[in-house]
Amino acid sequence: RVGYVHFADSNRLAPGQGHLDFPAILAVLGEIGYDGWVTAEILPHPDPDAAARAAIDYLRTLIPAAPAGGR
Repeated sequence: RVGYVHFADSNRLAPGQGHLDFPAILAVLGEIGYDGWVTAEILPHPDPDAAARAAIDYLRTLIPAAPAGGR
């Protein structure tokens, strides 16, 4: 059972800009029926708000059923 997913790419870039294969990882999570929280640990470039928005926007393209308020 997976209770929580925390992404931290080896270069700490936003999802989609680093080394991890996010589409494959999220596909496997979908296959096992995971419906919990997903967070990303990233370096805030160019600023924290822009980095967070980029991560959220990218992950939402991979998780189309994700509600606007999170989870």
